[in-house]
Amino acid sequence: MKKMKNILIQIYKNIFVRISLIFFLFLFITFLLIPINMNPDKNEFSTVVYDTNGEILRAFLNKNEQWCFPPDKNLKIPKKLKYAVLTFEDKRFYKHIGIDFRALSRSIYLNLKHKKILTGASTITMQLTRLLDPKSRIYSHKFLEFFQAIKLEIFLSKDKILQRYFQLSPYGKNIIGYHAASLKYFGKSPAQLSWSEAAVLAVLPNSPALITPGKNHHKLIRKRNFLLKKMYERKLLTQEMYLLSIKEKIKTKIHNFPQFAPHITRKLKQNSADKIIKTTIDKELQAKISSIAKSHSKYLQNYGIDNLSILLTETKSGKVRAYLGSQNYWDNTHSGKVDGINAPRSSGSILKPFLYALSIDEGTLIPESQLEDIPIYFSSFTPLNANNKFSGLVSAKKALVSSLNVPAVNLLREFGTQNFSQFLKEAGITTLFRSSNDYGLTLIIGGAEVTLWDLSVLFRGLANYGEFSSLQIIEGTNQSNKSKKLLSKGACYLTLEMLKDLNRPDTEHYWQLFENSRPLAWKTGTSFGQRDAWAIGTNPEWTIAVWVGNFSGEGNSALGGAKSAAPILFDIFNSLTTSNDSWFKTPLNDMKLISICSETGYAATEYCLNKKEIFVPSEMKKLKRCPYHKQIHITKNEEFQTCSLCWEENDHKPKIVLQYPPEIVQTLRKNGRFIDKIPSHNPKCVSVQTENSLKIIYPTQNAKLFLPREIGGSMQKISFKIAHQFPETSIYWYLDEVYLGTTQNQTSMSLELGKGKHILTVIDENGKMDKAAFSVITKED
Repeated sequence: MKKMKNILIQIYKNIFVRISLIFFLFLFITFLLIPINMNPDKNEFSTVVYDTNGEILRAFLNKNEQWCFPPDKNLKIPKKLKYAVLTFEDKRFYKHIGIDFRALSRSIYLNLKHKKILTGASTITMQLTRLLDPKSRIYSHKFLEFFQAIKLEIFLSKDKILQRYFQLSPYGKNIIGYHAASLKYFGKSPAQLSWSEAAVLAVLPNSPALITPGKNHHKLIRKRNFLLKKMYERKLLTQEMYLLSIKEKIKTKIHNFPQFAPHITRKLKQNSADKIIKTTIDKELQAKISSIAKSHSKYLQNYGIDNLSILLTETKSGKVRAYLGSQNYWDNTHSGKVDGINAPRSSGSILKPFLYALSIDEGTLIPESQLEDIPIYFSSFTPLNANNKFSGLVSAKKALVSSLNVPAVNLLREFGTQNFSQFLKEAGITTLFRSSNDYGLTLIIGGAEVTLWDLSVLFRGLANYGEFSSLQIIEGTNQSNKSKKLLSKGACYLTLEMLKDLNRPDTEHYWQLFENSRPLAWKTGTSFGQRDAWAIGTNPEWTIAVWVGNFSGEGNSALGGAKSAAPILFDIFNSLTTSNDSWFKTPLNDMKLISICSETGYAATEYCLNKKEIFVPSEMKKLKRCPYHKQIHITKNEEFQTCSLCWEENDHKPKIVLQYPPEIVQTLRKNGRFIDKIPSHNPKCVSVQTENSLKIIYPTQNAKLFLPREIGGSMQKISFKIAHQFPETSIYWYLDEVYLGTTQNQTSMSLELGKGKHILTVIDENGKMDKAAFSVITKED
């Protein structure tokens, strides 16, 4: 009997062991199979855009219209908040394995004793499982949380669990996470929280729907004080800290997040999947420039000029420090949400400095070179200077500083529109979508559209001695190693020196007289119809770009680069702090000395009597020789020029003269400039026909002239124009071999023509002749 009893006991033991093994194996398999989400959905987080110093520029609601800041590895949970939460929620957090069995036993005992739920036993780890995988509060789900909590503890460290709990905890309203809560409720970062504020945040997730600052305020104060007392009892607070904290008032104001640089922050948010975007923007500079823009915008709007845009960039690094897309992002009346920095607009004359720099490298000119500034005609295109005047000759420096159109068009014709268009594209202009032939010579005076962003790239490249690279708006994306060398250092330096001497607006006119004066290379531009006003300035530290106008494209007679955009440029420039390195260093290692003609600014020849030596780029091609100083032979009485075909022995002598073409002479004389008279060639000489003293200026050879009809139906007249070295000479005019008449001291003749091909012929009294074939096109054609 006893033996049978022992056998039965052994059988029961074996069965129990097997059942136990099966049960624990079932639990283990269940544990392994239980799903757990250890990482929150990235889309649950708001996008937060920071400035270069870690200050918030703008935050965006997440897909659920909540404020939930993404994890930031640079942001640590402050000790005050950590102690407050652990004291209130889970004081044995660092001792349990996800389940606090002591708290669980206590909770079960009290709830059974009182036959209602008085207290819970959820640990921070268990709460995190609910936050990661929300589910209804039933016993089966509670049981599931136990396993998920243990699993979390296995795969995540305590600090990571705590970090994620803080990131995902609800804090009332639509605020998720301690970072957003600290900013919304207290207007400060978590690290700046007081003990009282930390205690408030610690108690909010316990019942966020019932208690928030401004809602059930007395209950919130009671809960906060209860927590502060517990921390005091646990010696986390001194008595003084405790007494001060319970007296601290709880603010009920909800703070709005900042909204700096709204145009670029919106664009970055739309174009990036990252939830934390760190930009190169400096919030203080952004605020300063916004204030300057606001002041100027108020003034400009009195004249019907509604919009402006500003871009501030560090010259050396290319980092954008301020980005103002419009005068006011929230100004819906004046299309404030339009981003003017990336809006293509007519360039006006803002591209001229780059053509001059390229021309220097080509050996076409240097700042002292005298350029032609006379009426020119290209079929239906007739460029004019802004003042509708011509100088005859003007130095390259003055032509650039005065932004004269005619010399610039001549330079582009010589350099080539295709070459210039290719340079602009390589340098950073992204808006040239047509062929160079479609732009033609108007490319240099506003025929193409550019953006403020691209222009900043160009002027920064000029300031970096010809090294062109992209701007940087996101920290850590430096593009300087991808720069292109497109201009010589010497050409850039000479161009910057010319731009420094532009007359500054109004009160800035006498800037050099001030002790703290700082030079700036700058250029303005105004588009056709006065629709766009540009002002861009650069020095070794800053590149400032300003556009003023109307986003609607409406022109305004009060709009101009110098009077509308330049004052903003200099207000910004004067507000910036700069180092002692305020101007560009002369790149002497990249320059060489050459001898030039003091009068014409070209390479001196043997006929140039006044010479001087100047520095030019070492890389530039050979500078043009002086085209105007020549040696002629004249009779001893200086009545006529002679040559080997007509001079008489012992009745001629050499003479060096400054001889300009007749079209230049004519314009110079109109401007009151005295020109030494050069004797005409001996009329008896057989070579007299080769002398270039007579020239047709308009129409040019093979020109196509479009003539509209007058109101009465008659064709408009064409004004033929010529130039002669000796204006008192009689000129005989012929059209299609039909004599028109004779003029003296007169350089034009007007005539009504029919459509078709024609030939204009002019002959002076000495037999010198010039011809021009052209076509007349009417509207019917």
